[in-house]
Amino acid sequence: MFGKTFLGLTVACHFLTAYLAVLALAIWVLIAPKEILRRSARAAIVGIGGALVGSWVLVPVFKDANFSARTQYNTGLFWSNSYGAKKVMSWLFTGELFDHGRWPVLSILVAVGTLVCLWRFGRDERARGVLAFTAVSLVLFCGRGPFGFVINRLPGGPDLLLHRFIIGVHLGGIALAGIGAGVLVQLAYAFLHRRLPRVPPAAFVAALLVVGLVALAPAWRERAHFDALDANNINSQQVQDATDGHNFTTLADQAAALGGGRVFAGSSAANGQAVAVGQVPGYVYLLDDDVDAIGFSLRTLSISADVEVSFNPADAAQYNLFNIHYVIVPEGTKPLVRATFLSAAGRWQLWTVDTTGYLQVVDTTTTITADRTNIGRQTSAYLQSSMPALGVTPTIAFAGSPAATPTAPNGKPAGSPGDVSVQYALPDDGQFGGVVTANREAVVMLKATYDPNWKVTVDGKPAKTQMLAPSFVGVEVPPGRHRIDFRYQNYPYYWLLFAVGALTLVALAVVPRLHRNRRFRKSAPAATTR
Repeated sequence: MFGKTFLGLTVACHFLTAYLAVLALAIWVLIAPKEILRRSARAAIVGIGGALVGSWVLVPVFKDANFSARTQYNTGLFWSNSYGAKKVMSWLFTGELFDHGRWPVLSILVAVGTLVCLWRFGRDERARGVLAFTAVSLVLFCGRGPFGFVINRLPGGPDLLLHRFIIGVHLGGIALAGIGAGVLVQLAYAFLHRRLPRVPPAAFVAALLVVGLVALAPAWRERAHFDALDANNINSQQVQDATDGHNFTTLADQAAALGGGRVFAGSSAANGQAVAVGQVPGYVYLLDDDVDAIGFSLRTLSISADVEVSFNPADAAQYNLFNIHYVIVPEGTKPLVRATFLSAAGRWQLWTVDTTGYLQVVDTTTTITADRTNIGRQTSAYLQSSMPALGVTPTIAFAGSPAATPTAPNGKPAGSPGDVSVQYALPDDGQFGGVVTANREAVVMLKATYDPNWKVTVDGKPAKTQMLAPSFVGVEVPPGRHRIDFRYQNYPYYWLLFAVGALTLVALAVVPRLHRNRRFRKSAPAATTR
């Protein structure tokens, strides 16, 4: 039961570590060929049980996999491809992999443990297991260069961030180092006991303990130095949080309370204005303040992530397109577009930029074809064009699905397509809407990331959503005045998946026990009577 429970929790908390755990299941089966059928059955129970326990995470993720970004900014870099076999192997044999910047004490212990496991390989399945797990992790950590043809065929292989599999290399290395250290201690103890038989065993143990402490001193010293440096940085940031950060948060909270648009305080992209509270960039601080913001585009699964990287803080039309209504900048600076000063706190200033809000009536035009791997590249020309300023938006044929028919395929008609007279926005609840007037057949664009789970009504009646550039959701409306309501519908069957997980845990706890009791009753000798 515990194996399935912890595998399920690992699936829910950290996919890459769970991936290693599933690979380890296969290893434990293959290292004992004579028991492969029995172990395959047990591994299947553990794997399926873990998947069912973690189904409340797995099912929604796989259901919406086409709308989970595989960012172009990882492609070809160490994030996705790791560092390559040549570099990883050089780190391994020079001691950098286990003892970066230190004496190669752990690397030597790992080497000894590897030799011991190779010596025991044929007769000890534990040795085979540790070696196989470490080797598989090392192959994954080497990256796609030499092994891409295999890795890309694994389930979810193209999405794996292979540099993270150093986790498995270090886990296996710790086990190997422990094995190596244990053997060295045994050999040293036996040698000393033969040479000095009259010395009490406790003295040998004490001497070996001292040697071990000295040998590991560089690692402890390096960790202590790192802890001290980290503690100093934490203390410094806490001071900044209580002073400069408090002022920054005051303005962020003010913007959130006023509502109507997103907040911008710099970007992780190279073209973003850089601001920071202590060591924390402004866009990260906004994330911590839980306000609707733009700028943090790394390590997110939104298909808008690669699009937001192209945001130009000197282009007023893009402020409107992304509905960036507020800008926080340090004193002495101003936003790069026309803006109105709102308030100040400490060294921070809050400015407001005019936008149409979260809704905008647009004309749609020629289709862009894209998917989750290239939407940033495919829409970059649109962002750099005059179309956002003109209120003209391409439709998107996404991931093989057809695009909506454009309302203005031959170019922008004369005059405005319409306007928004009233609107409301509840970002935390996934609800947006308002009253619009369309001057002709047009599209109401919600400036939020497209997802199939968006539902929309026009004048109270369900309508079909469509995907618009750069990555937004829209709905077509006929000429006239209309009430529009967008609502994001969460995955509706979490309760069922939680129930499946709970029932799986109960079954895995009860069924094996009942089976053991039944076998015990059958094997017990029958009672005799007189």
